[in-house]
Order: sequence, then structure tokens, then C-alpha cells
Amino acid sequence: MRKTVAAIDKVATATVKRPTNHGNHADRAHAKIFSPSKADTWATCTAAPGYVDELGIPDKRTNAGDEGTAAHELLDKSLKTNKHPSHYKGKKFNKVWVADNEMVNAVGVVFDWVQQKILDGYELYNERKVHIACTGDTGTLDVCLRKGNHLIIVDLKYGTGVPVSPIKSRQMRLYACGMLDEQEWWEEVTRVTLVIAQPRGSETPAEWEDSIDGLKYFDKRIREIKANIEAGKVEFKASEKGCQWCRAKGVCKTYAAFATEKAEIDFASVAKDGEVKTPHMNSLTIEEMINIWKAGEELKSWIKGVGDYIYDALLRGENVPDMKLVEGQSKRQWLNEGDVMEALYRLKFKPDDYAPRSLLGLGKIEQLFSDKTKRERFMKQHTEKPKGKACLATSNDERPSFSVADDFRGIDGKANDNEQTPL
Repeated sequence: MRKTVAAIDKVATATVKRPTNHGNHADRAHAKIFSPSKADTWATCTAAPGYVDELGIPDKRTNAGDEGTAAHELLDKSLKTNKHPSHYKGKKFNKVWVADNEMVNAVGVVFDWVQQKILDGYELYNERKVHIACTGDTGTLDVCLRKGNHLIIVDLKYGTGVPVSPIKSRQMRLYACGMLDEQEWWEEVTRVTLVIAQPRGSETPAEWEDSIDGLKYFDKRIREIKANIEAGKVEFKASEKGCQWCRAKGVCKTYAAFATEKAEIDFASVAKDGEVKTPHMNSLTIEEMINIWKAGEELKSWIKGVGDYIYDALLRGENVPDMKLVEGQSKRQWLNEGDVMEALYRLKFKPDDYAPRSLLGLGKIEQLFSDKTKRERFMKQHTEKPKGKACLATSNDERPSFSVADDFRGIDGKANDNEQTPL
């Protein structure tokens, strides 16, 4: 493992132009440091903001991020005009992203959820830029709802890759503190609910009940972290959540040690080659397999970060020993599907042979109904949501455990012959 880390450090040294006078991390403008969306990084690894700034690693824009911005704009537009997102189908958001069926349906889930809260008497504050006193910075929250002593903070996550939990979310707690600060609600609000709306992953927003006492302690702790950063009392500290989106993860020795340490599996109990072994002695224990799986997940994340760093360095024209960019594989595609179908039709091919008819997707069928009640009744009658497939996760994952009992039942719903019937 040490050789691997040393090799990465060699690449980093060859590709990064480090300043001769670094100064200290306190000299960095805190507006770049205390972003709510990066709170898991700077609140855990206090050296990260200055380190990333020193390395000069740019914050890359991605298609997924730009599409997410478009979805946020669609939600904001719909809430401001009180019109369902389907009203803006085909319109462009974030300059180039067209609100297609998938975006309209996903944002529609959040729009309907918010509208129900408004009908229940909650006051809406959406796309609100708030000043956060504990960081001295600002943050823009997607949706805030208040009714009496109850405050709800909602954050739209349009991505599908990583399920996001509201439980003790630093980003959302900073938004909550911002609203409590700006509106001077600390003495009026007694209940705070944090909500993650991730409609392309789940149609039901995930909720977590926070507390005013918990937020006050969080506010105090953030002030302490901010003071330490500004005083230059910083440290490198790796963690899964803190390093997940850090731009320096591919070159950082602390994260390299964190990731590789997880791969140092103890195989002392496994018999050596050449020894006489029983099948049991030659098998990994379940504990060893779990450790290997956990290590692999962290290593995959680290290796991806390393690859991203080297890729970006090459894009910038920097010298990276033994590495280069090459053209990847691509697949053929039609220049214009309409022209292709028209040409095939002229050649007397049957339309069903080259463009077979099939039932439209759920989103397109929903758009046929202008009446919301009829649409919901029809979809409830003709659709189902099957149980998702089981996937591995660690025990601290907030998602409930997956029940596989039904997978071992017969097709008639009765227990299989070898299934024990409880007494």
C-alpha cells in the first residue's frame, strides 16, 4: 500500500505547480469556505478548503449538475406561478435543458407535495437566499414552509446515483439556521423537519425531525469550527462523507491512507499455500468477506478520484509521466431518425418492421390527462411499483433493511415445501 501512495504523490508533484509562499488557510476568503453544500467537507476536514485552493483545482461543472440546476429552476418557476411543471413541458431551463417528461414528472412529485402542505395551512418561502450567522456566509434553500411553531426545510436532489438522507444533514441544518436567523424565529419555532426530495429515486420525500436544542448546539459547534479555520488551526481528517465530493481526494495523502488502510485485510487465519487444508480452512470467513467488500467500495472511490485528477491534469496540458489521453470507443447512431424512417418507408418496408408500435411510457400517458383526479385514478388502477432489488449496504445506512422473505415463496403465494411453518 505504501508504494501505491508514494506513486500517487510522485504524480502529484510532477503535475501541480505549488506556490512558494503558501500563507495560512485563514487568509482564504470565507465565502469560498463555508458553502452549505460542502459542509460535510469543511466541517470534518478543516484543512480541505485551503488545501484545494492551494492546489488550484477548479470546481468542475458536470452535465448532471447542470441538469439538476434546470430542475431546480423548473420547481421555482412552478411554485412562483402556481402552475404544475407539466405546464412548462418543452420549455428550456438553465439555458439549454428542455423540460422533458422525466423532469416534469419528477419535479411534479415535489410540486404536488409542497402544494398539499400549502393547502394544510403552511406558508411558502421558495428559492430563498438567506444569511447564515454561524458561518457569516449565505445559502440558497429550495423550499421552506412554516405553520405556527413548525418549520419545514426541503431540499430537492435531482440525482439518482447516491441516495441522500436528511438525518443530521449539515447542509440542511445550515439552511434551517439561516431561516431562523433571518426571520428571528429562534424563540417562535419549536419543531423543525428536514426533508430530502429525491423524486427520481423515491416518490416519497425522506423526512427527519430535528430539534431546536439540536440546532442550537449545531450552531455553536459550527461557530467553533469557523473560528478554528480562520485562526489557522486546521487539520486533515478523512471521512466517507467529507471526502466524497472533495476536489482534492485524488491527490490527498490523508485520503489515500484512509482508503488503503481499509484494504489492509488480516488473512492470518487463512492457511498458506501447500498446507493440507479442509474445504472449511480454505474458505474466507464472512467477517473477512465483509471487510474486503467495504475496502473495495472505498478503494473504488479513491481510484476514481485519482483518475479524475490525472485526467484533468492532462486536459490542462500538464506533463504526467507514462500517461496520455486517447479517443474512447463510440457507437454508431442515426443522423436523423425522421429521415431514416422516411427513407425506409419509401423503400416499401413495413413501419412495424422498423419502428414497432408500443405503449408509451408512464410519463407520456400521464400527460394525456388534463384532469388531475382522473389521471391519478387511472394510474392507480393500471400501475404498480414492484419491490426494488436488494443491494448491499453497511449497517449504518439510513435505509430500512430489505426483506427477502417473499423471494422464497411459491408462485401461488404459499410457502415452498422446504420452508418451515411456525408452530
